[in-house]
Amino acid sequence: MMLPNKPLSQANHRPIENKCCGVAFLRHLIHVYNCLLMVSGLGVLAVGLYAFFLTHHYTSIIGGHFDFYMASIYLLIGTGGLIIMVVFVVGCCAVCQKNRTCIILYSVLLLVVLLLETCAGVVAYLYEALLKSHLSVKLSNSILYQYHNVPSVQQSLDHLQINHQCCGSTSYKDWLSSEWYMSVEHNPYNASVPISCCKSQEVAGCANAHQPDIHMKGCMKSFEGLINEQLILIGGVGLGLCCLQIFGIVVSCCLAKKLRKWKTRENQYWE
Repeated sequence: MMLPNKPLSQANHRPIENKCCGVAFLRHLIHVYNCLLMVSGLGVLAVGLYAFFLTHHYTSIIGGHFDFYMASIYLLIGTGGLIIMVVFVVGCCAVCQKNRTCIILYSVLLLVVLLLETCAGVVAYLYEALLKSHLSVKLSNSILYQYHNVPSVQQSLDHLQINHQCCGSTSYKDWLSSEWYMSVEHNPYNASVPISCCKSQEVAGCANAHQPDIHMKGCMKSFEGLINEQLILIGGVGLGLCCLQIFGIVVSCCLAKKLRKWKTRENQYWE
């Protein structure tokens, strides 16, 4: 009979896991976390797409500063896509295979997600501070100088006035000072306001009619409120979910460390 290579005195010294914070416990914890991460990824993607489709019509009005606003939306959409398509899959594979390299990669990807969410939140809140003065100037200039000869601005303003039931920047009277109002070519019927200001698009000549047939309030407050709401939502989601990513990074790093110790003790046991 062949004797075992391992001395009998060491037979009972095989490493035993701490059930409270052992490899098995941390693996189960990451499984649960990964499910929460998937849900958060879908939520982040949904918020980003919602903000994009709600406000992309107004790029021509807001102009250059809109790049910051759109950047925060694109960061949010990219973060949601990264979580769903990459991080979730890598996390599942890493935990199921007990692969320390994959766990480390998972931690790095979570760090990338954390940075993207932070950037989205910071950009959104920084732009919110510049919002009021910038929007007021851009909306007024679009009405006064661009509506009559820039088709994209015309489409954006018409969309804004129809959907928000408003007219002009501060009131419908803004149109009376516009180049569109004074242009015979673009306003041949000498209308007081564009037809998008009319309460009913089907009433012929409403733009020349009395005040009851057109929207009286200006668009500035509702437009500012729309953009402001989206910025708060983007910033809240971006910065609010940072805690979730930090938790995931800590747990995955702990698991990677445990796996290294566990593998080392296993190797020492069989030497």
